[in-house]
Amino acid sequence: KSSTWLLALSLLDVMDASKVRPDKISRNAALSAAEKGGQWQQASWMLSVFSESCLRKDVISHNSAICAFKAGRRWKCAVDLLNRMSSAATVPNKVSCTPAINACVEDGHWQLAFDVLRAATGLAVQPDSACMNSVLAS
Repeated sequence: KSSTWLLALSLLDVMDASKVRPDKISRNAALSAAEKGGQWQQASWMLSVFSESCLRKDVISHNSAICAFKAGRRWKCAVDLLNRMSSAATVPNKVSCTPAINACVEDGHWQLAFDVLRAATGLAVQPDSACMNSVLAS
């Protein structure tokens, strides 16, 4: 699975070369592959490509990138992207908030984790008990 992201990027290149325009589904699949492979840099790059290709990023795009940032221990990137979701007219959900909160906790930023948790509940997002427990235990 760790090299699946390379195949996903190659497939996007093949699509471009074949004049087949990658759509949101194919780009989200590539983002998800980068996330599963722990490739936060690639996920960040792919998210920027979304903007350049005029494809609107959706909650799945954002969630995959946030999860990749968490896996790469990039808590600041995860929180920044979570904060930018609302300006991109994308409503965060539990899958958006939980990895951002956990990334903060894992890197010792408990106050920021608490702030993200509080903001999530203000958005009517209910993080799960494991997420809340990780903030309490930090």
